[in-house]
Amino acid sequence: QTLLTYPGLAGTVWGLAGASRTLKMGVEEIVALATIRCILQLTLLGYILLPIFRVNSPALVVIYMVIMILFAAAEAVGR
Repeated sequence: QTLLTYPGLAGTVWGLAGASRTLKMGVEEIVALATIRCILQLTLLGYILLPIFRVNSPALVVIYMVIMILFAAAEAVGR
């Protein structure tokens, strides 16, 4: 499923971009790029998580959680 299958979400994004343009805020490009990035990241995460949860192995889930926590910590320290 994509963002376009959720009319409320798509309408919100288009509404924000339209409001930005109307109010001359100049953030419509930022909104568009953030939306595309979000869709791509969540889609990729879905493709990664689905096989992990299908295996139904608590050990594999814990290993994945530890990896994600380490990546999040590294990202937080980098900021």
